[in-house]
Amino acid sequence: MVRRWSDSKDRQVKPSVRRTANDVPGYRYSVQPDLPEYRCALEAIAHWTDRDQLAEMAVGRHGFGDSNGGFGVTYPTDIDEHDREVEGAYIPENCVEVYSFWGPPDGYKYHISELTYLNLLEQVLRLERNQRASQRVQGIEQELRRGMFH
Repeated sequence: MVRRWSDSKDRQVKPSVRRTANDVPGYRYSVQPDLPEYRCALEAIAHWTDRDQLAEMAVGRHGFGDSNGGFGVTYPTDIDEHDREVEGAYIPENCVEVYSFWGPPDGYKYHISELTYLNLLEQVLRLERNQRASQRVQGIEQELRRGMFH
């Protein structure tokens, strides 16, 4: 407890405590990264509340998108023939598309490597102490590094 001065009387006020990256060994970012594409990926992750479901989608290499702010991640396999041919959608191999505010023209859209996305997701899960989901994402990350997926 921290004692704070009040005009009317002294009172006990519980300080607000936020968990930081320093609380979890191996978490790399104590602040938001400088790269806007990484921040966009973290925003997309933050807007999906079911972290176990996020891990499942990552393991299945499927994207997600929320309708409350237009944040999400798209995998190349999420794009159908119509999107490719008519809309001109393209995501490079071994990448995912991260977007916020429904992408351009009013929002943001970036391509980042799938490994980068998985690493960011795994770090968020570890920071939130979701060990089971974190380990699942680590597993797919390791498989991708070994070249088991193309």
